[in-house]
Amino acid sequence: AFLLTLWQDGKEVKSYPVGIGLKAFPIPIGERTASRIILNPAWIPPNSGWVRQSSSVEPYERIPADDPRNPLGKIKIPLGNAYLIHEAAEPSDIGNLVSHGCIRMLTDDICDLTRKIASARRLSEAEKIDRARSSSERMVLTLDEPLPVDINYDTAVVEAGVLHLYPD
Repeated sequence: AFLLTLWQDGKEVKSYPVGIGLKAFPIPIGERTASRIILNPAWIPPNSGWVRQSSSVEPYERIPADDPRNPLGKIKIPLGNAYLIHEAAEPSDIGNLVSHGCIRMLTDDICDLTRKIASARRLSEAEKIDRARSSSERMVLTLDEPLPVDINYDTAVVEAGVLHLYPD
């Protein structure tokens, strides 16, 4: 379905369209946690084949937030084992298999998600989120209690009372 759904107290708050990992780079299903949200993150490319084949970056090179080679955008939410939720490089990323294992979101959506998480956790960080959109200053929102994240792959889903069958 290419959806990220935010839940609070057992109720669906909002769903966002996403792009996910290519078939060769799927994000493993299962439970994870997020303990921080990083605004204006640097990117450190991993030592992997797709990076080594790139002519624009080197493994472990630190790519600053304002560098056009940085694919993370304004916000990243680490999920452990180098998997992230981050901004999409292009709107066409959404609804497609596009990443090397990360979950990609539109800029407005990831900002909205970050605001909702901060609000639910009673963090008064709205000004940091606003400032991040117009600067390259790195800021971190620390979640006192880790946020549970469940990565799943369901081919049969009931949404708004309607059964949807998604192809494998």
